Amino acid sequence: MLESFFQEQGLGPEPWPEVRSGTWWSTQLRGLRGPVKPALMRQDRVAGIGNILASEACWRACVHPAALVPSLSPEQWQAVSEGVRSAIDHTLAEESGEEIVYMNQGGEGSFSVYGRAGQPCSRCDRMIERMEQSGRASFFCPGCQSPSRCR
Repeated sequence: MLESFFQEQGLGPEPWPEVRSGTWWSTQLRGLRGPVKPALMRQDRVAGIGNILASEACWRACVHPAALVPSLSPEQWQAVSEGVRSAIDHTLAEESGEEIVYMNQGGEGSFSVYGRAGQPCSRCDRMIERMEQSGRASFFCPGCQSPSRCR
């Protein structure tokens, strides 16, 4: 029932709570030619992924946010699947804690890359970088999100 409501609104299916496979992600974003991070934010393909979640999911997947959708391997799609789920689960766990700190209150929460340009990556100690994609800030680690170094 909820799925048909989303379709009527021109929204894609939600990425959670169902476990979505790498094949599912590849199918949802099939035909797109641009970078993966803005593709993840396409509400007509998958509803509910915003700018922060997309940056965090790419980091967790070890996929550079500028990697082109058609260039991703099945293994990278599976990593995207796991990255999105992990980022959502982490956010939900943070929100159920004793205190929720919102971005507009000056808090950075416990983001791994978002808003952390110039700070060391918790995985590889390289400095987190910021770039602009589709008019939005994207944060990434040039060390562990490089095409040659994934997990």
